[in-house]
Parts: sequence; C-alpha cells; structure tokens
Amino acid sequence: MHISSALKIKPYGEEYQYLTGEIGQSMFKIAKRFLCDDCRQKLVIEIKEIDKKD
Repeated sequence: MHISSALKIKPYGEEYQYLTGEIGQSMFKIAKRFLCDDCRQKLVIEIKEIDKKD
C-alpha cells in the first residue's frame, strides 16, 4: 500500500498487480532461504509436480 500511495497507483489496477508480482518473485529468491526444512521440502515437491504437468 505504501508503494501505491507513493507512486499514486490505484491498488486494484493492473499496473499495481504487475508491480507487486515482480517484487514478490524477486523477493522469493531471498525469502526461501528462511523457510524451515519442512516447508522447503514441500516447496521442492510442489515444484517437481508442476514441472511434471508441463
């Protein structure tokens, strides 16, 4: 919400959604290091299942 206020972007608009998606993807690369071992293992399993579907 701070970003939308500072940049005067409507928080329900497409522009805001793309911006938050990009930030989320970029931050996940760092944040996944702080997951517990169980959550990290589940993440690996889910990614493998998604890859099999494609």
